Amino acid sequence: MQVQKFMNREVFTVPVTASIEEAAALIKEHDIRHLPVVEGEKLIGLVTEGEIRGAIFPAMIEDIGVKDLMMSDPITVHPETLLEDAVRLVYRHKIGCLPVVDEDRNLKGIITVVDMLASLIELMGLLSESSRLDLVLPDRPDAFEEVSRVIQTNGGKIVGVSLSRLSEDQIVYLFRLEKMKLEPVVHDLETKGYEIISSLD
Repeated sequence: MQVQKFMNREVFTVPVTASIEEAAALIKEHDIRHLPVVEGEKLIGLVTEGEIRGAIFPAMIEDIGVKDLMMSDPITVHPETLLEDAVRLVYRHKIGCLPVVDEDRNLKGIITVVDMLASLIELMGLLSESSRLDLVLPDRPDAFEEVSRVIQTNGGKIVGVSLSRLSEDQIVYLFRLEKMKLEPVVHDLETKGYEIISSLD
């Protein structure tokens, strides 16, 4: 999945010439935490709610603007960046968002940690009623396809698949399915020699 599927395209921005008061008003009005700073359509910086709040009083005393607070050249991603790569960037750099820009640094959107969590919930079907089947796949190339076929043959529909580690050398596949009775699936897989770790209708 690419970032463009989950990013917010309606991004509130401030020009580099904006005052602290203007940025603070925008953050309050739209209840946002990250504010891209632009020059025309090009991204040139990023300020956060915390930075703006902390600068309101000093800005009353001296001439401080958004340009003085912004993080210049923030870490960004392209609309076609893979979501998992964006997640790694956020985790590695301990940041709350990634502006999304094209090849010319024109701002196309923004993706936040909340957006990434929402995408994970959607991909894993965590908010929908579902069944779960955890099993160990044998070390042969057709195993995953065979399990998928058994599930579908028994009327199941796969919502998502994730991996966990049972031990250092044993990986468990966690199949999340649309709500169904798993007994026939478990029976057929065990008949074929698969090790079922757990099943939840």
